[in-house]
Amino acid sequence: MDHSPALARLEQAILLLVILGGAGIAFNLYTGPGTENPVGIVPDALASSPMVLLVDPPLQGYSDPADPGRIGSVSISLRLFPGSVGAVDMDRATVLFSTPDGSETCGTEPVPPHWAITGRLNALPIGAADDDNLLETGEEFIIRVQPSRTLAPGETFTLTVAPPRGPVVKVTRTVPPKITPVTDLG
Repeated sequence: MDHSPALARLEQAILLLVILGGAGIAFNLYTGPGTENPVGIVPDALASSPMVLLVDPPLQGYSDPADPGRIGSVSISLRLFPGSVGAVDMDRATVLFSTPDGSETCGTEPVPPHWAITGRLNALPIGAADDDNLLETGEEFIIRVQPSRTLAPGETFTLTVAPPRGPVVKVTRTVPPKITPVTDLG
């Protein structure tokens, strides 16, 4: 076996290329190929992690200014399940309002049926609400929904919030017999 310096340098160069190639492959597996929509072990784990929305009671109904004996809008308080990774992009969420007469998709334009984020609160234990429309761990959003028609006492409705990914939140309530300016819907 010849142990000349030239052969030793060639072996070192080949070994270095093998190590760098292996490191590049490992890095690509963990981070993806650098595309617009990253893929790989870490981004896939983050993307598939459940971001479960929780409803903090109570739902509240607000009397209609034109007819105080009916509910004109409803608010719901949403936060992420503790330990959720990532955020829910509320700009891409779908909000449905259903009654026995039918259902309607609420938009974000200020014309009924519509919905809006009317409050951003700090959710314990982290408490870090900011001004964007991403519902993140440590935040609680109050969503106010105004259907295209008012609700009478005894009427049942279902409010559905469907994030872009993850399970939907569906809450069904019945309007109580007595309606106040702010009615506790449980």
